[in-house]
Amino acid sequence: MENLTIRISKQDKELLKDFADFNGISVSNLLRQSALDRIENEIDIKLYQRANKIMKEMTDDDVISHDELISDLGLDDVHS
Repeated sequence: MENLTIRISKQDKELLKDFADFNGISVSNLLRQSALDRIENEIDIKLYQRANKIMKEMTDDDVISHDELISDLGLDDVHS
């Protein structure tokens, strides 16, 4: 596993240590999970924004009902 060094104030270090201790995890795990959660949230937001933009651009002709989808996929017998 790789090492990463960051510079933070003593006050921030103490806050991170206290929070990690309170949650029974290491500061390293706290920072790693926090960073990964942040990245995942940013990706989710971008995907939502893209999907929302597409949905707003759609017309009624672009939308079909659930029953039409089942029929188009040839799943009428399976879905009954």
